[in-house]
Amino acid sequence: VSQSRYSKKEKSLNFSGGIQYNYNNILAEAEIFVKYINGYINLVPDQQILLTTRGAFPVYRYEQSNARLSGLNMNIRYTLHKAWKVKLRTQIMYGSDLSRDKYLNMMPPINGKLGLYYSKSKHKADITMEYNGRQYRYEEGSDFMPPPPGYVIIGGNWSYEFKIKNQSISGSIGFNNLFNFVGTLIDKSHQ
Repeated sequence: VSQSRYSKKEKSLNFSGGIQYNYNNILAEAEIFVKYINGYINLVPDQQILLTTRGAFPVYRYEQSNARLSGLNMNIRYTLHKAWKVKLRTQIMYGSDLSRDKYLNMMPPINGKLGLYYSKSKHKADITMEYNGRQYRYEEGSDFMPPPPGYVIIGGNWSYEFKIKNQSISGSIGFNNLFNFVGTLIDKSHQ
């Protein structure tokens, strides 16, 4: 990574607002935010390859510009029964380079996680589905490769805690990326 000196320090102006809803079995929280950053320092690919005796490596550089980050964070929890809960988390974030009128590099795509959770005394279990969308807000040719397609990861865990002679012992078993599923049902643009 190459660096240079910057003429100004990063300064930001932040706006955010949130709301929380809690009624019966539902707890929902949402937050929107906008950040204006003067002198934002961003790490961007330099479109060069550094050749060394150990191989070829991409080169990055820092750019300074004015930027806006905006988005939404949301969490919802629904209690089905004392031991059963459904949770949904989602994040949407956009980054804009205001000085160059283009998208900021390396911003996360829309993502979320949906899960069913069980917890009763010494037993805990969950099954989750995590979604990461394809990033469409990027400048073509601004990175070494285009963003990957969206994907879904399905996972789960089961754990149990027990005692032997006043010593707590816990065991768990889990799985992640059960179906090795790349978003063919969600994102058909890569075909």
